[in-house]
Amino acid sequence: MLKYARRFRYPRLELIHSFCEDIPLDSGTIDAVVINDTFPHFNDRKIALQEIRRVLKKAGYLYLIHTSNSKKVNQTHQEIGDPVEKDLLPPFEELVSILENFQFHVKTARDTENHLFIKARILKD
Repeated sequence: MLKYARRFRYPRLELIHSFCEDIPLDSGTIDAVVINDTFPHFNDRKIALQEIRRVLKKAGYLYLIHTSNSKKVNQTHQEIGDPVEKDLLPPFEELVSILENFQFHVKTARDTENHLFIKARILKD
């Protein structure tokens, strides 16, 4: 993903290679986090979401995107087998609920035939 992203030149875009569970950024410094086709592969979703919430600015956005719907993502991972057969998305309604439990206000949530898309805004004091 980083190799692909490096092909694009955006003046305010900085690419960082790290685990989501330990983001090497100061708190409240990021406008948006995009999770693209990787959420099932997070080692610890709870810690990852806490870290994402920590680095987002007060009005920051989280975008969770998959280029297939949740059923197809899970089916594909199970068909591939080891090492991704257990890297599954929770049911869509549960996924939305998980984000809400981490104080994200889900503004858009779609799990269509072709994709999964969630846009959520951080709720901070």
